[in-house]
Amino acid sequence: MPLSRPTTGNKPVFQEMTSFETFFPSKNTSFNVGVVYNQGQIYSRGFDVTFNDGNGNKDHTHQLTFGISERGIAAILDQHQDGHGLRLLSGLAPTQIEVIPVTNDEATLRL
Repeated sequence: MPLSRPTTGNKPVFQEMTSFETFFPSKNTSFNVGVVYNQGQIYSRGFDVTFNDGNGNKDHTHQLTFGISERGIAAILDQHQDGHGLRLLSGLAPTQIEVIPVTNDEATLRL
């Protein structure tokens, strides 16, 4: 679910921000899995990064940044865990393994 966040109170490092959230049933809460920042010409003006358009006019570039990687992985892992551990679908983990603890220590077995 995309959410628009207000820019008030933020340093002028972006013009707009859209946050992508997912629901985590195991925690009964939402989790931020990605963010898109429209930075417009804030940095290109500061560093004087320009381009020439097809009409020979010079203009500052526009910038858009996006991040998702580790947060997306965390969301996938959380969706596939339960009280018995992590169980990934074969499409996500084509090699299936099972970890079997070999110990007599009761405290370790309870983990």
